[in-house]
Amino acid sequence: MRSRRVRIDPLSPPSKVLDEAREIVKKGGIISLPTETFYGLGADGLNPLAIRKVYEAKMREPSRPVSLLIKDRAHLFSLVEEVPPEGEKLIESFWPGPLTLILKAKPSLPKMVVSPSGGVGLRISSSPLVSFLLRGLDVPLTATSANISGAPPLQDPAEVYSTFKGKVNLFLDAGPLKDGLPSTVVDLIGPEPRLLRKGRIRLEDIEEILGQRLQGPPFTVLFVCTGNMCRSPMAAGILRSLFPPGQIRVISAGTEAVKGLPPSENAQMVMEEVGIDISAHRSQPLRWGLLQEADLILVMEKGHLDSIREMGFKGKNLYLLRDFAHGQGGDVPDPIGGDIDLYREVLRMIKWELERSAPQLKELVLWSK
Repeated sequence: MRSRRVRIDPLSPPSKVLDEAREIVKKGGIISLPTETFYGLGADGLNPLAIRKVYEAKMREPSRPVSLLIKDRAHLFSLVEEVPPEGEKLIESFWPGPLTLILKAKPSLPKMVVSPSGGVGLRISSSPLVSFLLRGLDVPLTATSANISGAPPLQDPAEVYSTFKGKVNLFLDAGPLKDGLPSTVVDLIGPEPRLLRKGRIRLEDIEEILGQRLQGPPFTVLFVCTGNMCRSPMAAGILRSLFPPGQIRVISAGTEAVKGLPPSENAQMVMEEVGIDISAHRSQPLRWGLLQEADLILVMEKGHLDSIREMGFKGKNLYLLRDFAHGQGGDVPDPIGGDIDLYREVLRMIKWELERSAPQLKELVLWSK
């Protein structure tokens, strides 16, 4: 595929470039464009073949639907079955803007933009460039960020171009974007509104407009080690045992993990000695999305801190496990390849740190509600 990169002023883009971008979308191609959040990949949101191209370019799992950018409220009603009163309030207050609403999709929409619950994610962007583009289109644009799935969203057009050259027809380059947050996502499918993703629109502002507290995801703790086969799954198992079921979500990943491997035999054995079964765990590589989902990130070594920062993560919720509650510092050693006594010592260290951190963790969970 021939790729072209064009530098533009997003507040006053040339009509010739806009016409070219629209023609690419109409023919089932892909464009890269800046939005009010990140650079995104835009394609015809009603064309399954075009959407598939976006998935292939991003190496995204087909089970994860993409949301859509629409030009106006009239377009909204051609895509959804209904807009509940809560949706009307949020639309009136935050559209155009970085708020994605999950609404009941019409049966005619492509499966790749519809969630298992039958919802489609929609927003009217506050980006003038997106608005200019959509004025000349009768279809929504895909609203997925320009990044390989699991990697950080890209804000530098040079990186977007180098990542997707040969996979995207036209790159609209408006210069580097400021560091920012993704759109906030609110699900309006069920009986009560639910916050699915924290983002640029604050939860407090949404709750003020709705006049009610929103159900949101549970407080999420992410443990990070290297291979995600020993320390982090052991820590995850211990922390789950310290909280009632459903009160906290605990996940783990590795900076150098291979996907799908079980915990090491020794890790399973020492965990069984304290009455915790981690045999169902399967390793996974650390992804940007996991960092974004986590309310608290606890890592085993200083090198893991470096790896996460090299990914571009700037959150203040990142700690060494041994620094989190009491600031003693130091790494939790990697027992891989060691004998069972080394695993017992590592387990003892992790268990000690988490048990004495439990009051602070419970306070964080309480204040997150």
